[in-house]
Amino acid sequence: MSGPRVAVVVGAGVGGLVAACELQRRGVAVTVVERRHVGGCATTFPLAGLEFDAGATLAFGLTHPGLLGGVLADLEIELPHHRPDVAWEVHGDGYAVRRWVDRGRWLDEGRQAFGAAFEPFWRRCEEVTDTVLAAAERRPPLPPTGTLDYLAIARSTSPTRALALAPLLALPFGALLERHGLERGSCRSFCDLQLLITAQAPSDRAMALYGALALVLPHRGTAVLEGGMGALAAALAERFRALGGTILLGREATAARPGSVTLDDGEPLAADAIVLNLTPWDARALLGGLPARHARRLAAQPEAWGALCVYLGLPAAGLPAHGRHLQLEAPGDSVLGARQSVFVSVAGAERTTAEGLRPATVSVHARRGDWPERGAAYEERKAACQQAVLELLRPHLPAPATTITATPKTWVDFAGRAGGRVGGFPALAGKPPPLPFPPRLARGMWLVGDSVLPGQSTMAVALAGRTIARAALRGR
Repeated sequence: MSGPRVAVVVGAGVGGLVAACELQRRGVAVTVVERRHVGGCATTFPLAGLEFDAGATLAFGLTHPGLLGGVLADLEIELPHHRPDVAWEVHGDGYAVRRWVDRGRWLDEGRQAFGAAFEPFWRRCEEVTDTVLAAAERRPPLPPTGTLDYLAIARSTSPTRALALAPLLALPFGALLERHGLERGSCRSFCDLQLLITAQAPSDRAMALYGALALVLPHRGTAVLEGGMGALAAALAERFRALGGTILLGREATAARPGSVTLDDGEPLAADAIVLNLTPWDARALLGGLPARHARRLAAQPEAWGALCVYLGLPAAGLPAHGRHLQLEAPGDSVLGARQSVFVSVAGAERTTAEGLRPATVSVHARRGDWPERGAAYEERKAACQQAVLELLRPHLPAPATTITATPKTWVDFAGRAGGRVGGFPALAGKPPPLPFPPRLARGMWLVGDSVLPGQSTMAVALAGRTIARAALRGR
């Protein structure tokens, strides 16, 4: 079957824009339909005179040819960025560490904080990561979209290494900690915090393979994009337009079926290929239902997280020129959630306002069911959560001049995501890719975004966008 000549992409998030660029540069006439803003949850937006990152604040794999770096190199995109010496600081219950990018300094820091067993444990995580990164250089198709993709993934590493990694798909990360005598104490607490913001599950539930990669990758190069994380989507959109693509901003797709997308004014857009950069729930609404296989898969998934974000305007005096990134552990009795991760990113000096304020984004995973409908109880919870965040920040940062809090309800309005869901599905032991959600919805119709690979990562979303575009080009 020949490939598509005309395609429609619904949603201008990073995954949708990567797919659009890949299709457009290979001769397909692509139209992107976006009802809100470019970038989705990885955007930078103006508010109260400041420029805030919506949620994601750091980029990973930007210089690796098999990760985000390879996606951007294919599209001839270069992103100005800064690579900090410390990826971020972690302040937990009874310990504090700086996640040095330099390996020697990080091992010293880890041994001092977590004991002598930390180094062999970390070396094991590095072995897993090195195997995965070596395989990634061969650009295996992730997520796999068919039998040939699974074969390509198998060929990306040696049989011996594949057999060594396979058990780590079913084992929880806690098993690696236990093998090194680190199943209790500060190291376990540290790992739980890191996995909550990547795998979206603690050590006893997170997939060991994913967890090892998630822990080590920040030490292989963390990037702070000049102008904020929104620079990635902005560059993708600019490249897409330069290739001749069309973005219909402020337009909404109200229905879709194989071969056609209907816009909010009733206009149909015919297409040989359709890519939905949506959550599965939003795709279900657009399609009027999901195929039986996908409906069963969605019903079997654990509930997706929401997000609580607090946007701050901090006095710039005394803040590091390149910004600062911290991860704080909430107390066991916190309204934010017991031992929940509170991630703080302070922008660099280039984003200081004339009034001398610097934007900072604070993000916390939030259980969506804990949030009542808007009203007195909602406002009470919102105020309590905001106060809890400010109390955690008080020892580390100056008092903010501006404080604005967004809840899972806010994300429904901002990103248009059903129920305020963010971050896709957890990367759980025993649930290897592509179990979260199959990307092929029907012939000529595909899903991209944070639900087709486990865990959450802008890098993974970009890789999936490239893979889905290439599958669509094969005419499947």
